[in-house]
Amino acid sequence: MKIQFYDFETKTVNEMPEDELAPGCIKVRIQGMEGEYFVSAETLKQSAMRHAPFNPEMKEQMRYLENVFREVFPQSAEKWEEGFRRDTRPKEEIDLWLNLARHYQHHTQDSVLSLKAKKEYFSIILQFFNSGEQHVRQLTDLEEVSEDELQKVLGLLKNGLA
Repeated sequence: MKIQFYDFETKTVNEMPEDELAPGCIKVRIQGMEGEYFVSAETLKQSAMRHAPFNPEMKEQMRYLENVFREVFPQSAEKWEEGFRRDTRPKEEIDLWLNLARHYQHHTQDSVLSLKAKKEYFSIILQFFNSGEQHVRQLTDLEEVSEDELQKVLGLLKNGLA
Protein backbone atom coordinates (compact mmCIF):
# COMPACT_ATOMS: atom_id res chain seq x y z
CA MET A 1 0.00 0.00 0.00
CA LYS A 2 1.18 3.55 -0.72
CA ILE A 3 0.96 6.54 1.60
CA GLN A 4 1.20 10.28 0.94
CA PHE A 5 4.33 11.90 2.39
CA TYR A 6 4.61 15.71 2.44
CA ASP A 7 8.04 17.31 2.20
CA PHE A 8 7.97 20.80 3.74
CA GLU A 9 11.31 21.74 2.21
CA THR A 10 10.25 21.09 -1.39
CA LYS A 11 6.52 21.62 -0.71
CA THR A 12 5.73 18.42 -2.59
CA VAL A 13 3.63 15.36 -1.92
CA ASN A 14 5.31 12.08 -2.70
CA GLU A 15 3.80 8.63 -2.76
CA MET A 16 5.86 6.02 -1.00
CA PRO A 17 5.38 2.43 0.10
CA GLU A 18 3.81 2.22 3.52
CA ASP A 19 6.61 -0.04 4.74
CA GLU A 20 9.14 2.77 4.23
CA LEU A 21 7.61 4.85 7.04
CA ALA A 22 10.01 5.21 9.94
CA PRO A 23 9.79 6.20 13.60
CA GLY A 24 9.55 9.97 13.84
CA CYS A 25 6.88 10.25 11.14
CA ILE A 26 3.39 11.39 12.04
CA LYS A 27 0.12 11.92 10.19
CA VAL A 28 -1.05 15.53 9.92
CA ARG A 29 -3.53 17.78 8.16
CA ILE A 30 -1.91 20.64 6.32
CA GLN A 31 -3.74 23.95 6.14
CA GLY A 32 -4.94 24.64 2.62
CA MET A 33 -4.65 21.01 1.51
CA GLU A 34 -7.21 18.21 1.45
CA GLY A 35 -6.59 14.98 3.30
CA GLU A 36 -3.91 13.74 5.69
CA TYR A 37 -0.22 13.33 5.01
CA PHE A 38 2.70 11.76 6.80
CA VAL A 39 5.56 14.11 7.64
CA SER A 40 8.76 13.94 9.60
CA ALA A 41 7.80 15.32 13.03
CA GLU A 42 11.05 17.28 13.29
CA THR A 43 10.07 19.41 10.26
CA LEU A 44 6.89 20.80 11.84
CA LYS A 45 6.79 24.49 12.69
CA GLN A 46 4.61 26.28 15.23
CA SER A 47 1.68 28.30 14.04
CA ALA A 48 0.70 31.65 15.56
CA MET A 49 -1.54 31.89 18.62
CA ARG A 50 -5.14 31.39 17.56
CA HIS A 51 -7.02 31.34 20.86
CA ALA A 52 -7.28 33.36 24.08
CA PRO A 53 -5.72 32.14 27.34
CA PHE A 54 -7.59 29.20 28.84
CA ASN A 55 -10.15 29.37 31.62
CA PRO A 56 -9.34 27.84 35.05
CA GLU A 57 -10.93 24.47 34.21
CA MET A 58 -8.83 24.10 31.06
CA LYS A 59 -5.70 25.23 32.95
CA GLU A 60 -6.39 22.39 35.41
CA GLN A 61 -6.48 19.96 32.48
CA MET A 62 -3.07 21.29 31.40
CA ARG A 63 -1.68 20.58 34.89
CA TYR A 64 -3.13 17.07 34.67
CA LEU A 65 -1.38 16.44 31.33
CA GLU A 66 1.86 17.85 32.73
CA ASN A 67 1.70 15.41 35.66
CA VAL A 68 0.66 12.33 33.68
CA PHE A 69 3.32 12.72 30.99
CA ARG A 70 6.06 14.21 33.20
CA GLU A 71 8.50 11.34 32.58
CA VAL A 72 7.84 10.58 28.92
CA PHE A 73 6.84 13.92 27.40
CA PRO A 74 8.00 16.56 29.86
CA GLN A 75 6.58 20.01 29.40
CA SER A 76 4.99 22.51 31.74
CA ALA A 77 1.26 23.18 31.95
CA GLU A 78 2.00 26.57 30.38
CA LYS A 79 3.71 24.88 27.42
CA TRP A 80 0.76 22.50 27.01
CA GLU A 81 -1.62 25.48 26.96
CA GLU A 82 0.54 27.38 24.49
CA GLY A 83 0.53 24.42 22.12
CA PHE A 84 -3.22 23.93 22.29
CA ARG A 85 -3.85 27.65 21.82
CA ARG A 86 -1.99 27.40 18.50
CA ASP A 87 -4.24 24.53 17.37
CA THR A 88 -7.11 25.02 14.97
CA ARG A 89 -9.37 22.83 17.14
CA PRO A 90 -8.00 23.00 20.70
CA LYS A 91 -11.02 21.41 22.43
CA GLU A 92 -10.83 18.32 20.22
CA GLU A 93 -7.05 18.08 20.68
CA ILE A 94 -7.35 18.42 24.46
CA ASP A 95 -9.99 15.69 24.53
CA LEU A 96 -7.71 13.47 22.47
CA TRP A 97 -4.77 14.04 24.85
CA LEU A 98 -6.97 13.43 27.90
CA ASN A 99 -8.01 10.10 26.37
CA LEU A 100 -4.38 9.34 25.57
CA ALA A 101 -3.50 10.11 29.22
CA ARG A 102 -6.20 7.73 30.45
CA HIS A 103 -4.81 4.91 28.32
CA TYR A 104 -1.23 5.71 29.28
CA GLN A 105 -2.07 5.61 32.99
CA HIS A 106 -3.96 2.36 32.56
CA HIS A 107 -0.99 0.64 30.94
CA THR A 108 1.70 2.01 33.24
CA GLN A 109 0.06 2.04 36.68
CA ASP A 110 0.08 -1.59 37.81
CA SER A 111 3.70 -2.57 37.60
CA VAL A 112 7.14 -1.19 38.08
CA LEU A 113 8.25 -0.24 34.59
CA SER A 114 11.49 1.21 33.38
CA LEU A 115 11.45 4.67 31.86
CA LYS A 116 12.21 3.07 28.49
CA ALA A 117 9.12 0.83 28.76
CA LYS A 118 6.97 3.82 29.75
CA LYS A 119 8.23 5.72 26.73
CA GLU A 120 7.38 2.74 24.52
CA TYR A 121 3.82 2.60 25.90
CA PHE A 122 3.50 6.34 25.30
CA SER A 123 4.74 5.94 21.74
CA ILE A 124 2.35 3.05 21.03
CA ILE A 125 -0.65 5.01 22.28
CA LEU A 126 0.37 8.26 20.59
CA GLN A 127 0.96 6.55 17.24
CA PHE A 128 -2.35 4.68 17.51
CA PHE A 129 -4.28 7.92 17.96
CA ASN A 130 -2.17 9.86 15.47
CA SER A 131 -1.43 7.45 12.64
CA GLY A 132 -3.80 4.53 13.10
CA GLU A 133 -3.41 0.97 14.28
CA GLN A 134 -1.90 -0.27 11.02
CA HIS A 135 1.15 1.99 11.45
CA VAL A 136 1.89 1.55 15.17
CA ARG A 137 4.38 -1.32 14.88
CA GLN A 138 6.29 0.35 12.09
CA LEU A 139 6.50 3.80 13.70
CA THR A 140 7.38 2.60 17.19
CA ASP A 141 10.75 1.18 18.24
CA LEU A 142 9.95 -1.52 20.81
CA GLU A 143 12.54 -3.24 22.95
CA GLU A 144 10.82 -3.70 26.31
CA VAL A 145 7.17 -4.04 25.35
CA SER A 146 6.59 -7.56 23.99
CA GLU A 147 4.56 -8.36 20.89
CA ASP A 148 1.90 -9.99 23.10
CA GLU A 149 1.66 -6.88 25.27
CA LEU A 150 1.52 -4.69 22.15
CA GLN A 151 -1.46 -6.70 20.91
CA LYS A 152 -3.21 -6.32 24.30
CA VAL A 153 -2.65 -2.56 24.23
CA LEU A 154 -3.93 -2.29 20.67
CA GLY A 155 -7.00 -4.33 21.60
CA LEU A 156 -7.83 -1.96 24.46
CA LEU A 157 -7.18 1.06 22.26
CA LYS A 158 -9.55 -0.30 19.58
CA ASN A 159 -12.28 -1.38 21.99
CA GLY A 160 -11.87 1.23 24.71
CA LEU A 161 -11.13 0.88 28.40
CA ALA A 162 -13.83 -0.58 30.64
